Amino acid sequence: MKTGFFVFLSIQHILGISRHQMRISNLEDAISPENQVRFIDALVLL
Repeated sequence: MKTGFFVFLSIQHILGISRHQMRISNLEDAISPENQVRFIDALVLL
């Protein structure tokens, strides 16, 4: 029996956006004030 034998596995992972570069925003910021969705939202709230 050999001692000191180690197996190193190469685990690949998906690279994405760094957490330090992520920007948290909401949907209100993404929709312009003149968008038709704002009118529909106002009708639904009535």
